Amino acid sequence: LPEGTYTFSVRAKNVHGTLSEEGSYSFSILPPWYRSWWAYLFYVLLILAGVYGLLRWRVQQLSQRTLELEETVRQRTREVEKQKDRLQEQAERLEELDQVKSRFFTNISHEFRTPLTVIKGMVEQIEKSPHKFLAKGLKMIKSNNANLLDLVNQILDLRKLESGTLQLDLVQANIIYYLRYIVESFRSMAENKNIELHFLSEHRTLVMD
Repeated sequence: LPEGTYTFSVRAKNVHGTLSEEGSYSFSILPPWYRSWWAYLFYVLLILAGVYGLLRWRVQQLSQRTLELEETVRQRTREVEKQKDRLQEQAERLEELDQVKSRFFTNISHEFRTPLTVIKGMVEQIEKSPHKFLAKGLKMIKSNNANLLDLVNQILDLRKLESGTLQLDLVQANIIYYLRYIVESFRSMAENKNIELHFLSEHRTLVMD
């Protein structure tokens, strides 16, 4: 029988056909255990626990995702800062390179003036007195021509400067010899202007960088 409350009614009949009074018996059929009230209560509690567990798992997932996103943002921020530092460093390097190039061209321009001036002066002296100044003048012209070629080579080395592969050529030499050479280079020009030009030094040798 389905669960519920039932009443069983009965009447007896004797051999003479006489009916007795009706008797009744009431009883109840209980539902199976899985349909009882405490089973439904268990189901509700189980559903609530499942929902709570699902929500907690979802919150943990979102928290973990948030931490991952925060770490990604921090990494991207660090990368952007590093890139900014690299760009700043490159900008500073380009500015420094531009200044070096400007100083380089300025120095080279001044360096060109010396041999060109000497060559010009010797040519003028040779034109005036070829027998007197030809031998000395040709020697000095060749020497200053070599200096000009060296300066041209330095200009060609400017590409190395831009690529950062140009190396310093550190030299120690006798500065007395170098100063004497510079003075002698201008002697012809001085003579053209009737100027006596001499170089006097208390030291024969002074080695320096």
